[in-house]
Amino acid sequence: MILFKTALFTQSRFLFCILTFMAYVYILASARNGTLYVGVANDLIARVYQHKNDFVDSFTSRHKVNQLVWFEQVDSILSAIQREKADQGMEAGMEDQVD
Repeated sequence: MILFKTALFTQSRFLFCILTFMAYVYILASARNGTLYVGVANDLIARVYQHKNDFVDSFTSRHKVNQLVWFEQVDSILSAIQREKADQGMEAGMEDQVD
């Protein structure tokens, strides 16, 4: 039982450290008035580098979305994810207005 409590404490402390780590919300664009991508990262420079060099076959590599146009540093990864979801909703609303 003591091992379980210790493991649980260690796991919860680890999760607390990860969730309270500084993070970034960012927007990439393919070109002026082009495709937008909203993302979250804890190392913004490395993440943008990955996008620019097409490290992963993904939406951004297929659509050539690799120009950083905006970013914001937030207090935790949870805050970053919440902001990302809000920005994605705003982006969808903007597309509806254009049509």
